[in-house]
Amino acid sequence: MYPNRYLTLDAWRGAAALGVFFYHRFLNRLPVGGCWLGVQLFFVISGYCIAAAADGAMRREMGFGAFMKRRLHRIAPPYLASCVLAIGLRQLWKGIAPFVSECGMYLQNLVMMQWVSIARAQFGGGVVPRSASDNPRLLVAAYWSLNYEEQFYLIAGLLVLLALVWRARAAMVAAAAITVGVAAVNFARPGLVTGLFCDYWLQFACGVALFIRLCKMPTPRAALIFDVVLGAALALSAAVSLRHGELSFDPHAYHSYGQLTFCLAFAGLLVVLRPFDARLAKTLIGRSFGGLGKFSYSLYLIHIPVVGGLGFLEKRIERRVGMIGADIFMVGSVLLSSYVFYRLFERPFLNKPLGDQTAPAAEAPVAVIRGGEHVAL
Repeated sequence: MYPNRYLTLDAWRGAAALGVFFYHRFLNRLPVGGCWLGVQLFFVISGYCIAAAADGAMRREMGFGAFMKRRLHRIAPPYLASCVLAIGLRQLWKGIAPFVSECGMYLQNLVMMQWVSIARAQFGGGVVPRSASDNPRLLVAAYWSLNYEEQFYLIAGLLVLLALVWRARAAMVAAAAITVGVAAVNFARPGLVTGLFCDYWLQFACGVALFIRLCKMPTPRAALIFDVVLGAALALSAAVSLRHGELSFDPHAYHSYGQLTFCLAFAGLLVVLRPFDARLAKTLIGRSFGGLGKFSYSLYLIHIPVVGGLGFLEKRIERRVGMIGADIFMVGSVLLSSYVFYRLFERPFLNKPLGDQTAPAAEAPVAVIRGGEHVAL
């Protein structure tokens, strides 16, 4: 079994979700511009967790259908519930009249296929959004990252299938080939394709590399070699980012290389922190962010609709007790709503462990993966 829950992934997941919430809430008033990088943390964490789930599926010779069923069982019910909440609030804001004209957009969001509009515009000569988060077909702005998660799941499932019909080594070679190909395209023409998995595959691959480093290294020497390669990749990415002026926290600037540098640094930080996880988990900060990490997926899904839905109360409270009082009310309301949402629509759909889930106790960074379980954001 995995060891007891540690700080690294759960607490970072909670911090990332809180950062994204604060970014959307306070961007125009407080210096929280760098909090948009919380999404990059989620990609690294998802890369680790999906790699762990795929590794478990390969060892158990699980097929494509069974693998995808577990992934969808985990993320789809909360996501669909958040869509219903967002649609309901949207009708309250806009009235019932526009509902029919927006049915196509609603359907596109319900099946998590908003990225198709970007791909169609890009390859068909239409107007392409500056980034996937600017996609006008998004019901909730935060859903853009889930479009990539969906594609990561699909590719991971196909690699599991390849391992089943051929062998695991073939799947690893295919994954490495995809990574090398995407790296070549991204470094030669950054931003060439928007909305498809290749946009954030390298950030996701940082999480995969983290899983390999912490759970699959056969010897300390191999781990040391891996650390040297990771350090070299970080140095190279940082140098390229500096050359292009992308090492900034400005959310409005383009950060193709800068995002990758941040993800490589985060993966390296998790490797360094691994020996201290048990100690850090006992601290107040570790317990607080670790608890927040339990319902971080729900927080990510509904913070924007809840803020919008409570807007009329916020204005009244601000007139009576001031802006700080309104902020405290809104932050508390969002966190409470997210926890209730988690208990109703997320926790009941956590996958049960597959059985003898094994991982090196001294190497696995956290026990947040229960039977391949993870929160994808």
